[in-house]
Amino acid sequence: MINRFLKKDTDSSRRRLYIRTYMVTPLNEECGLIEWVNNVRPLRDILLKSYKTKGIIVQYSEIRVLLDKACSDPSKSHIFTDSVLPRYPPVFHEWFVEMFSGPAAWFASRVGYSRTSAVMSMVGHILGLGDRHGENILFDETNGDTLHVDFNCLFDKGLGFEKPERVPFRLTHNMVDALGVTGYEGTFRRTCETTVRVLRNNEDTLMTVLETFLHDPAVDMVKKKKANIKIPETPKDVLKNIQNKLRGLFQGETVPLSVEGQVQELLRSAVDPGNLCAM
Repeated sequence: MINRFLKKDTDSSRRRLYIRTYMVTPLNEECGLIEWVNNVRPLRDILLKSYKTKGIIVQYSEIRVLLDKACSDPSKSHIFTDSVLPRYPPVFHEWFVEMFSGPAAWFASRVGYSRTSAVMSMVGHILGLGDRHGENILFDETNGDTLHVDFNCLFDKGLGFEKPERVPFRLTHNMVDALGVTGYEGTFRRTCETTVRVLRNNEDTLMTVLETFLHDPAVDMVKKKKANIKIPETPKDVLKNIQNKLRGLFQGETVPLSVEGQVQELLRSAVDPGNLCAM
């Protein structure tokens, strides 16, 4: 449905904005068939391969200790930026050079990556899509486009995790690195703004479809509560939360932000070291 919205809009159609999808055929209430998608690689595989060629071994237990220490006291948050990130420099840009050796193909792949990542970031934020780890974000080896999988963690369910998901979407230092010299300014930001505007313009249709989906008894609503984090628990709460996002209303705010203001706030939150460190 969102792809249809994007196709109808002049700006997004000109930029060829879309969400990369795959087919799912339900066979009964518990089983189904998921389409096999060729020529895609998970972000985790891409990064680990690059680190391996540089002799960098990702020490998960060590990282966990450092992050726990960084989160124990606000004054220690610098451990994340000073000790963790320098050990694992951004390398994602190398994959584009390796896969798309010609200048025209390289440029097109970077633009495709920027646009498809931005669209899914905004749509994912509106729908409260979480669990965006390195194996749920894949990239097409033929054109650089982004493909997201595993949509079980919807409607801000990630806020109920043991380590709550504090970022609106994944925009880590490696993902920013692959966007080029402008980072998330330029193509990525413009695409985010275009997508948010299209979603706002189609709020009524979107909310109608979501309302029928949320009242399905099969939908698993969030039940866990975390201190100081407000989690939508009922279909009504979820719908209100999504509507507030569509209108640019952040928690506790009564005046909606403009499209540009909302995107700015989301980008700030997504790259905030404190949020990333806590996750």
